[in-house]
Amino acid sequence: MSSDLYLISENDVIYEQDILRNQGSIKPWLDYASFKRQHGSLLEQAFVLERACTTLPRSYKLWKMYLELRTHHLRHKNAAKFQSEYKKVNALFERALVLLNKMPRIWEMYLAFLCQQPLVTTTRRTFDRALRALPITQHNR
Repeated sequence: MSSDLYLISENDVIYEQDILRNQGSIKPWLDYASFKRQHGSLLEQAFVLERACTTLPRSYKLWKMYLELRTHHLRHKNAAKFQSEYKKVNALFERALVLLNKMPRIWEMYLAFLCQQPLVTTTRRTFDRALRALPITQHNR
C-alpha cells in the first residue's frame, strides 16, 4: 500500500483530509471516487475504490462501483487472452460476496461476468452458490 502512495496527488489532499475527518462515512469516499472518475486514470480510480472497500467493507454502493469499474475495463477484451485480468476481477467478486452474499445484484453481476469466460464448471458452481445464498423469492432473478 505505501508503495502506491505516488497515486495521491496534491489535488487529492482535500479528499484525503475529508476521509480522515469522517472515517466511518461513505460520502467522502463517493466524492473522492467521483473526482477520480473525472480527473484520474483507471489505476487511480481503482486505487481509491480499493481503499474505500477495504475501509468500509460492508458498503454495497462502494463495492458495486468498484466491481463495475473493473468489469467495464474488461468488457471487450478476450477472456482467454486476458485470463489473468479476469481472474483478478473474479477474486474481487469473491471478496465482495464474503460480506455481501445476500445482495442479488452482486451475484447477477458476477454470474454475467463469469458467463463471458470459458469456465463452465466454475460458472455452474457459482450459480449453485448464488441459489443457496439468496432467498427463494430472489431465485427468479
